[in-house]
Amino acid sequence: MANQFVSRVNDRGRCKIFGNQTIQDLERNDYISSLRNKLLAEAFYLTGDIEKYGTGFIRIRESLKSYPDIKFSFSEQGDFFKAELRYTPKKTPKKESIVVLTDLEQTILSAIKNDNTITIIRLAGKLNLSKYTNMIFPRFNGH
Repeated sequence: MANQFVSRVNDRGRCKIFGNQTIQDLERNDYISSLRNKLLAEAFYLTGDIEKYGTGFIRIRESLKSYPDIKFSFSEQGDFFKAELRYTPKKTPKKESIVVLTDLEQTILSAIKNDNTITIIRLAGKLNLSKYTNMIFPRFNGH
C-alpha cells in the first residue's frame, strides 16, 4: 500500500535573499528583516494574510518546537531560494506481545493443526464442548 501521508513539502522561488542577509542570518533569531516591497508587505499585514512582517522564520521555528519530527530548512541554490518542511517519524521499537494460551485454546489449536479441515461442530464434539458458547468465547466462559 502506498504511503498515505506527504513526508516533505518544499517551495522554491526564483529569487535570492533580499538585502545583505545570508542564510546564516536567517538561522538566527536576531536577524533584522529587510523588505523587498514595503507596500506589498503592508497590504498583506492589513488584510490579515500575515501577522507581522519580518519574523516569519523565527515564528516557524518556534511553532515547530512542539513537533520534533518536523524539520524546517532553507537554502539558496543559484538564483533560487528553497524552503522545506520535512516529516521524519521517529522509529520506535515494536513491542512484542506475549499471549499466554489457556489449556483449552492450546487443545483447540492442536486439533486444528492436526486436521486443518476440521469443522467447528466436529471440533466441539471432539472436545465435548458446546459448539458456540465455550469454544468461540472460551475466555468469557470461565475456561
